[in-house]
Amino acid sequence: MCVIPPFGGYIGVWVNREKGDRRALIIYPGYLVWPDRHWTKDLLPELFPEMKHEQDVEWHPMSTFRPHTGRPATEQQTTAICPSCFMELPLTGVCDNCG
Repeated sequence: MCVIPPFGGYIGVWVNREKGDRRALIIYPGYLVWPDRHWTKDLLPELFPEMKHEQDVEWHPMSTFRPHTGRPATEQQTTAICPSCFMELPLTGVCDNCG
């Protein structure tokens, strides 16, 4: 059974097993994901020569795959904490609760 969520973005391929429905494959734009390695154990390596292994999933890039570049990380500022009441201090450095 194939499932396309209302918001789109991927196609889920579900297999009906004795234990209930299980997701066997997810087709994303540019790559395929097997959420359980059980489904890839019998695949011929020559069919998926660029198979990637990450944590408990395996995935394969397709010809339309583009690496996710993301956006540059933002520098997080550490906030000062009042040693008495443990509330975040304002920029003045004087606690609003303790003075």
